[in-house]
Amino acid sequence: MTRPKDTRSSNWTGNWYVGIGAIPEDKWEDRRKYGFITAGGGHKYVNQLAKLADGDYFYAYRPKKGYVGFGKVTSISMRAAEYRPENETGSLAELLGSSRITVAQIPGENEDYAVGVRWICTFPFAEAKWFEGAFSSRLIVCTLTNVKTLEYLDREFTKPRR
Repeated sequence: MTRPKDTRSSNWTGNWYVGIGAIPEDKWEDRRKYGFITAGGGHKYVNQLAKLADGDYFYAYRPKKGYVGFGKVTSISMRAAEYRPENETGSLAELLGSSRITVAQIPGENEDYAVGVRWICTFPFAEAKWFEGAFSSRLIVCTLTNVKTLEYLDREFTKPRR
């Protein structure tokens, strides 16, 4: 069986896929407001954030909802407790408290790591963008090369031309 041409992977355009996990809506609002994404649960997960470099573009995906954000990385991965959002005087730990991010006594031990983001376009979960057959992955971060998905996301999200 051959796959239709428009669903094949293209050469990588530089856009990343980032799975934000099954976080509740209020935690997504924190990420939209303060400009960050997180990963936690051990090195297996947080190390994937290291793929993102300052200036990279990505689409944020919420499992069972769809794509909810398009953003540009503004700071590389660091302990979420230490991350200080732009135009804020406190760290995430000070702004949100330990009920909103996971902070560990020993750095790196099952705590959240954050990447700074300038959101270009975001949606609440109820307005997530999805179509049957759109690309998704269990990975936290991976290249997004599916042509059909990229074309759809380009239509749904405002994106600067490079």
